[in-house]
Amino acid sequence: MSDVEMKATKVFPASVERVLDSSKIVINRGVDDNLKLGQWFLIYAVSDEEIRDPDTNESLGYLEIPKGTGKVTQISSNSAVVEFDELKYNFTNTSAIGGVIGWVGAVGAGIGAAISPKENEFKNPKVGDLAKPI
Repeated sequence: MSDVEMKATKVFPASVERVLDSSKIVINRGVDDNLKLGQWFLIYAVSDEEIRDPDTNESLGYLEIPKGTGKVTQISSNSAVVEFDELKYNFTNTSAIGGVIGWVGAVGAGIGAAISPKENEFKNPKVGDLAKPI
């Protein structure tokens, strides 16, 4: 595997490395991973329990549990601060990709699962939560 391929597989999801407070977190990606100031992220956790098809017992992956959205407000070469910012966005359940049931922006028809926190903070952010651009 080339250095470029290894770097591409590293980029996302990023991990929450530090919780500064309930509205600011630090992720382990930065300028070296092509992050930009103002870039939007979904912060989420992955369920502990694997979801299985009741008919075939085939694994459908794990559920992503959204904790909120935010924007990059500070950035260094290998880390970034993501500050909570409510993004009025609708997430739609997609098929299991890479063993994880994904939630992506609703572009077409699908089952909607809205995430629009009323507060001005992430929902119980923890070190080890995941972050991906939206």
